[in-house]
Amino acid sequence: MSKSSDVSDDIEVNEAPEKTEAEGPGDLESDDVPMEADADSDVGEAEEYDKDKWNEADEGYYQNSIHNPDSKVAQLGKYDANIPENSYEVQAEGNEYKYFSNPDYSKFAEEHGLSDDEMYEKFNKKYLDEEVAGKSCEVQTSHDPESSSGAFGREANYLSYVHGYEYNEDDGRMYPPGEMPEEGSDLPVDEDDEMSRWRYDD
Repeated sequence: MSKSSDVSDDIEVNEAPEKTEAEGPGDLESDDVPMEADADSDVGEAEEYDKDKWNEADEGYYQNSIHNPDSKVAQLGKYDANIPENSYEVQAEGNEYKYFSNPDYSKFAEEHGLSDDEMYEKFNKKYLDEEVAGKSCEVQTSHDPESSSGAFGREANYLSYVHGYEYNEDDGRMYPPGEMPEEGSDLPVDEDDEMSRWRYDD
């Protein structure tokens, strides 16, 4: 009798796991280890940023940086903290020209570990390729690009050497290949409109 009693006890014990196996994933308790492990791994993947690829965060930053996107004239130049009206953003807004600027530049670069050079390579070149040269925009400059350095100098050189843009010092504009006004022709910029002409040195 003692042996048969032991056997029946064993059967009852073995039946319990069968019910557990029949339970679906949704029946697991919230504190089960497998669920916590999956949740942790999903969060980690969502937060990962690859600076060598084009990320969702990059697309948001890029789109928020393009102003007056339908204009056929793009403004390039410098930011002038001493004389704000000389800054390219101010001139661009005054003439409703297309321009690229984002007040979250430093915050975005710091959060994603991007240097100034990496920001230029990732965003500025893409903007010049797609929104300026890609749409054959004329480029109004706030300063003389031939004597400028920094990001503006790099942008002007890039348009010149990569996309064949030519600079006309008479109206302060860079033109796509074959679009340079002929000598003696009417310039596309109003001579009385100081906001649309570069008149300031570095």
